[in-house]
Amino acid sequence: MKLKKADVVRFVQGHRAANAVTAQERIQRLSRLTVEEARREYDALCAIWYESGAPQPLGDPEERRKEFLVERRRRLDALARRGQR
Repeated sequence: MKLKKADVVRFVQGHRAANAVTAQERIQRLSRLTVEEARREYDALCAIWYESGAPQPLGDPEERRKEFLVERRRRLDALARRGQR
């Protein structure tokens, strides 16, 4: 499967625009939180993290990022090979 450059550019621009909107919404929402609300949200996020069975400790974030990118590339290549058949 071959991607058209214009489609990829439009896709990336759409994601950038959506990210900008959600970032602004997040800034507005978080700036209105009281200290108590912020602490409750933080505690809830920690609880979700620990309940998810996430490995502890997390390790080097940059190394995890590299592993993720390599795995994503491998899967995309496999999808492309299937599409060429």
